Amino acid sequence: MRGLAKGVHRTGGTYRVQRERRGHSVRASFKTLAEANAYALALDAAWAAGAPTPSVYEFQAAFTQPGARRIPDEDAPTRLDDLVERAIVAHQANKHLDSDGVPKKQRAQWRKHGPFFGNPDVRNLTRERVHDFADHLYANRLERSTANEHLRLVRMACDMAMELKLTPTNVARGVVGCHQDNPRTQRDRVQPRPLTPTEVKTLAAQFPAWLRLGVLLMYVACLRISEVFGLELRDWDPVTQTLSVRRQGGLGKNEGKRDPYRAGEADGRLKTKSSRRRIPVASALAEVIDQHIEAQHGPRPLTADLELAWLKRRMISTAELPKPRQGVITDRWEEALHDVGLDFDSVGFKIGRHFLRKAGSTVIGIGDIRGKLWSSYLGHETPAEFGGSLTTVRHYFDLPDEELVAVAERWEQVIREDVGDLIISEEMANTPHMTRQEAALVLGVHQTQVAWLIKQGHLLLAPNHEVTDLRRKAGTRKFKKRIMVSGPSVHAEMERRQRWASRLTEKDVARELGTSHHNVGCLRERGLLTAERGRDNVWSFDTDSVQAVAEALSKEREEAELYMAVGEAARRFGLAVYQFEKVFLERVRGRTLLVTRQRQYLRSDVEALVTKRVG
Repeated sequence: MRGLAKGVHRTGGTYRVQRERRGHSVRASFKTLAEANAYALALDAAWAAGAPTPSVYEFQAAFTQPGARRIPDEDAPTRLDDLVERAIVAHQANKHLDSDGVPKKQRAQWRKHGPFFGNPDVRNLTRERVHDFADHLYANRLERSTANEHLRLVRMACDMAMELKLTPTNVARGVVGCHQDNPRTQRDRVQPRPLTPTEVKTLAAQFPAWLRLGVLLMYVACLRISEVFGLELRDWDPVTQTLSVRRQGGLGKNEGKRDPYRAGEADGRLKTKSSRRRIPVASALAEVIDQHIEAQHGPRPLTADLELAWLKRRMISTAELPKPRQGVITDRWEEALHDVGLDFDSVGFKIGRHFLRKAGSTVIGIGDIRGKLWSSYLGHETPAEFGGSLTTVRHYFDLPDEELVAVAERWEQVIREDVGDLIISEEMANTPHMTRQEAALVLGVHQTQVAWLIKQGHLLLAPNHEVTDLRRKAGTRKFKKRIMVSGPSVHAEMERRQRWASRLTEKDVARELGTSHHNVGCLRERGLLTAERGRDNVWSFDTDSVQAVAEALSKEREEAELYMAVGEAARRFGLAVYQFEKVFLERVRGRTLLVTRQRQYLRSDVEALVTKRVG
């Protein structure tokens, strides 16, 4: 077999080139070893000469037809605007995007700034003209990230021209936007904060039913978005309530990436070795997973061949999209954030898909979860000072998978305290936005308390663009700072209040049991009273456990005349307490009081022993 050039690796039936230079990475796959070696040598030659990095399209055009004149397709469009539109359509089909999402935004961007070029023939487009376009975007005070989105459209059009054999090279490759020194809006940086389960549940309600589980998995299970789209039905064990993370999905490069350490799985190689893990999940999330599988995939087939095909289905998929791309979530992301008031203008910091994983890991971290359990649940590699990879740490510290249940129990506690469950109803998703006065009327509180609930994160602000429309329709233009509250968050707060209304405070329990607050705390610590502590550090007691303790105390009071204290029983015999318990402990029936834990003895047994001793 011929030798492999620098940076060339064999992956299955293809050859992959992976090179890096000055922070810039190059990744490309070829069907033959000759093409891969030639491309690696072409990279070395270009970098040695100080020339731009050749793209795969440029190399393949030169490699397949060296020295030959390129013959364009007769029906291929040659104007830049037509090629941009054709590239957007191809991008939409490849990424499974909705036409009202990213493609709509790209067309709007090109309509606004594309006329700068004057719709030239792409064969006459020069690199200098593309640089002028970047300067034009800077002069219009566009941020660097936004300018790069516009330049990406030019690169996509030039790549399309190369596919159609109109041009030999991509003149827009390598041209990037400039850092904007004079942005249109100066924004103060706000320290990001973790999202609450209520906020994430409200955000998930904005997505179609088959995608809502994906949003919750990124937050509660702390999965990467690529790991979410790589999950299959066979990865879920409903008996042990565990998820097995075995592959990545959601992108073409993930689907075709083979794992050399797992010969039985053909695609979806994970990010690191430690990413392969089996994690227990909270019962609230397990309930959502079971309902999602039942609604989207139906019951498990009984025949062997149908069962095997059913188990290999992607968990986040439909019949039309058996292996969906990440775009089905990313395309709807910004709109969903706007709809629930979690956009940049409302919270002051950006919330991306990976931010959910970070927020979920913060919830784990503040629950006194040990570092190695935390890293194991997230699938992170442990720093070298802790022993290298997580596999090594597991070996040294004897970390079984069962210990990860502590993370699931922590999640279950947080979810039950904050939101109750993760089931999303259609009523919650369709609740309209309302004013602060309307929200106060629905919740039955004062308007000032609505502002406090917004500050605490229980209620979210409605998106600015919808507030503007509501003001215009209502004729309230002069109230520029009128507060509008997100409808789904009001619905979630109503559910939270209904759930807590069935619970009792410590003061209510003390009054119900006829005892002190101290004794109520002792009963809670001993597990006789079931309680949950909210984010305001107020205990909420379960009514069933309170009723059971109340019945036990009532029985104690009814039978009080039948028993005597241990001190009184000892005096009847003329003994000290410890002497009486040493001699008569097994000869006299007794009981231990529930609250004070004092020992009492049956009066009839004591009297019988006294009479026998005197006689």
